Amino acid sequence: MKKIVSLRTLVCFSFVIFCLPFLRTCSDEGVSFLTKETIMMVEPDSHADSDAEIKRQARILEEEKFREELIAEKKKESTYNFYEMLHVTFFYGEPDYNISILKDKTFYPFFGFLLNFIISVLLVPFAFLNKYNICFKLSILNLVLLLLSISGLILTGIVEDWNQIKIGQYLFVLNSILIVWTARNQKTRVSNFR
Repeated sequence: MKKIVSLRTLVCFSFVIFCLPFLRTCSDEGVSFLTKETIMMVEPDSHADSDAEIKRQARILEEEKFREELIAEKKKESTYNFYEMLHVTFFYGEPDYNISILKDKTFYPFFGFLLNFIISVLLVPFAFLNKYNICFKLSILNLVLLLLSISGLILTGIVEDWNQIKIGQYLFVLNSILIVWTARNQKTRVSNFR
């Protein structure tokens, strides 16, 4: 009974993991480029009075602090959890879906994430119905699709830096491995019991 609860818990925990940050769409360089501000670095004048130089340096420090805050804000704005990523990808696109969407190379990695979501939804009833063989196969498929989607993001250039892949993806991979392992163990235990 303990293994049944843990399989059910792991399957349901996937939806909690989907709330964590999954992907940042801009790299650090991209975010810095978006928030780039020109700060005039004027060489200090040896004849200028010290009060003016102190004010100038204070202004430069204030502008740099503002720029750092702006970069942190842009990073937060471009970081999506799984649900936001699906919503932005599939519901803010063109209202008329046509064949050109299939020619877009960024469509396929995000479509893989949609399939991950569908499989995760399907895993819930099968886990509660004690269909361990189906849970095992679906969780392997889910893990393979996730790894292919991440590879697709890297190959299409959406992910330029490993910092863009956030903790949600790592935890989902770990959770999927645990679901595979638990479902396999439970499947073996049930087959040995019969």
